[in-house]
Amino acid sequence: MSRLTPTALAAQAWRTSTKLKPPRGMSPAARAVWRRIVDDRPGDWFRASNLHLLEQLCETVAAQRVVLARLQATPMD
Repeated sequence: MSRLTPTALAAQAWRTSTKLKPPRGMSPAARAVWRRIVDDRPGDWFRASNLHLLEQLCETVAAQRVVLARLQATPMD
């Protein structure tokens, strides 16, 4: 097993410790989606210019889950 340089160790620690927090105003369900996506990637994975897209994705997924649950609760013929 090869050893990591001090720089590589510092970078690895930074990536794992820097997690983006969900923006204010997001619904609790969308915040949960945000955390699941962000926790799956290194801290430096997301760029600031794309965070609005991530926010929209999370809100859309949360809303889609609500709509799907309502549709499944009221079956149609």
